[in-house]
This record gives sequence, structure tokens and C-alpha cells, in this order.
Amino acid sequence: MTLNRTLLTAIADYAGLFPPAQLQMRAALPQYAAHRAGPYAWLIGRFVLPLAQVDEFEHVFDDLPAADRAAAWPLAVLGGRSLEADVRRIVEFNRKHGDEGRQDARIETLDLKVHSLDDIVRAADIVTEPSEVYFEIPINADPRDRLAAVGAVGGRAKVRTGGVSAEMFPPVSDLARFLHACTAEHVPFKAAAGLYHAIRSAHALAPDDHGEPVAMHGFLNLFLAAALAYTDRVGADLLETVLNEEAPSAFVFDASGVNVHGRRLTCEDIATTRLRFALSYGSCSVEQAIEDLKGLGLL
Repeated sequence: MTLNRTLLTAIADYAGLFPPAQLQMRAALPQYAAHRAGPYAWLIGRFVLPLAQVDEFEHVFDDLPAADRAAAWPLAVLGGRSLEADVRRIVEFNRKHGDEGRQDARIETLDLKVHSLDDIVRAADIVTEPSEVYFEIPINADPRDRLAAVGAVGGRAKVRTGGVSAEMFPPVSDLARFLHACTAEHVPFKAAAGLYHAIRSAHALAPDDHGEPVAMHGFLNLFLAAALAYTDRVGADLLETVLNEEAPSAFVFDASGVNVHGRRLTCEDIATTRLRFALSYGSCSVEQAIEDLKGLGLL
């Protein structure tokens, strides 16, 4: 497998329903179908939606052309207020769409917000399906205890890397501490929100926003920092440096790996990281990611 495939396969879960794109279901589903049929389909992971909208999803999904539903859709859902009801709905959905002959869609992951350590233990006792549960961990304080609890129940972490306002983009130091703690506790993770660009850079929050540009984390910065944390056990200081890097020239790619701030990551390092540690990120703008990656010569 080539370096770009190793690094980027199924890296972007499609989150077109969420801000800033915030598409309606009838627009988001055809967009995801188009990505899956396009030349960079291999970049695309799951379709992300709130579980509260799964009925609407089914209604729109059944109206799509049969060709768009020929290969089963992998779904990632965000849980609501009643975990017991959520689990019942997930089981019902998967039996209908995956286990009763249709095999056209399946809820593969469930995302839950964590407010306390008890939330993690309780969820582990209740959730029978799906097998992949992501616990959204706040990172403005040391997340080690919560990540240890997530690891103890065989869960996965979710980190929020941005949003619709400047204060929703976490400091580089917090994100580096999170990666370091995930490595220490052997907890794989995914990221959500704010990773609109490949390399860290400053941008307006919206096309019509004339305010001060906001420094946004780059998804390549994040995944390469994760690879250094996971395979090379580097310290938080170097992770901060990589996460904070805004010069594309600092990431030197070749056929067998990438050099980052004096460290070498091989294709094997990156493959191991993507398989076991840094799993995906949510994106409502796959087009922007593709444009950036083309500019970097990775597509």
C-alpha cells in the first residue's frame, strides 16, 4: 500500500449534517453517496448522524437510487438522553437493515458524552450494540483519569478539536496532553469538528465572517503527532511542536514514510497508528480536505 493510502484510507467520517455545513438530510445523503462513488472514495469512512435523526435517515435513505445503496452504509451515531432507549433503537435498526436480508446500512459506532467516571462504567454495563463505543472526553483539564476508565471498559475516546466559535478550538497544549494520555492508557481515539484543513492555519469561521481569523488544527498535524506518540513514545513538548506547525515544508513525505521535526515515521508506523490508535476524524467538508491534500502532493 502506498504512503498516502496508508495514512488516509477511511480517515474522514462524513459529518455534513453538522455545522458549519449543516445540510438537511435530503442533501447530506446524496452528497455522501457521491463521495462514495467518486475517485477518492477510499478517503471516506462512516456517515455521522444523531441517533435522534435515524428515522429521518431511513425515510430519505429508502428514496435513494438503488445503486447508491448497493454497498452497505457504515454509520456512526451520536447518542441522546436515554442510553437504554438508544441501545434498543440501534439493535432494532441493525436487525432491520443488516440482519434480515437487506444489508444496506449498519450502525457501527456510538458516541457518548462523558460527564463523570460513573457515566463510563454505566455505559459499559448497558451498551450491548454496537461494539465500538466512543466516549467524548473534555480536555481542558487533565483527561488521564477518564481515559483510564475508558481503557478499563475497552472503550475508545473522542476529542473535540474545534467548532463554531474560536473558544471551541482547544489549545495545542491540551491536545498534546490528550494524545500523550491516550498513549499511556492504550486508548484509541477519533476527532470531531474543526479539522477543515490538512495543515494548521488561520481561517475565518465562516465565508461571511469578517472577524479575526481563528487558528485551526490540521488533520495531518494531528494524525502525524498521534503516530509519533504511539510508535515513538515522544514527549508532550514535541507533540505540541508538531501540532503547532504551520509550514507544509516541515512534513517531508516520500515513498516509504515521512520526516517530521527530526523524527522518521515509516509506512509501517503510520499503518499501525491508523489501525490501532488514531482512527478517524469527522468532516463536513471533504472537498476542502481533498483540495489541501492535492496541494501537498498527497493526492
